[in-house]
Amino acid sequence: MNLSITLDMTIPHALGEWTLAEAVESLKRQRWTSLLENTPEDISEHELTFRRAVRHGRTPTIGEVLAAYYVAAMEQLDKEYYEDEAITNGQYRYRKSEIRRLVFRKAV
Repeated sequence: MNLSITLDMTIPHALGEWTLAEAVESLKRQRWTSLLENTPEDISEHELTFRRAVRHGRTPTIGEVLAAYYVAAMEQLDKEYYEDEAITNGQYRYRKSEIRRLVFRKAV
């Protein structure tokens, strides 16, 4: 079963359930952001373990939530820009950089 990752999907956490977007908002408030390395391997590994955690009803880790958010947010952004033509090139680049800044740590 291939689990579709979306911003409004429900994921488990210690107190019940919340959406992926709500989980990321909570992480932002707690300043638990910019934790992943900007590599396809890092995102892929965390995304895979996120899928497993959700499929088995376990709470995903912070890294898994950030990777899933990155995948879902970029898919939504690409759809708005390429398919729907709902945003300009400047809006697309700005929102893309904001998503990347939220998920990835700065290169040293």
